[in-house]
Amino acid sequence: MITINVIEDKICGNYGEHPFTVDYSKELYDEMQGLAQQAATVTSIENYNEVIKQFQELTVVDYTKTIETKCPYI
Repeated sequence: MITINVIEDKICGNYGEHPFTVDYSKELYDEMQGLAQQAATVTSIENYNEVIKQFQELTVVDYTKTIETKCPYI
C-alpha cells in the first residue's frame, strides 16, 4: 500500500513499511499518485513489486543538491 500526503512544501507518506519525505513538485506528486493508483489495482505480487520499485526511485533525495541550494558556502 502506498500513502501520500502533502504537508507545506513536502510530499510525505509511506510505501509498504518504508516512510519517505521529498520536496513537493506538481509533476512528482502526479507521478506518485499515478503509481499509488496502479499499486491499488494490480493483480499479481510481481506487478505490485514492480510498481513499488518505480515508486521507491521517486523517493530518493539528493542531499548534495539540497545542501548546496540551502548553504551556498558549503
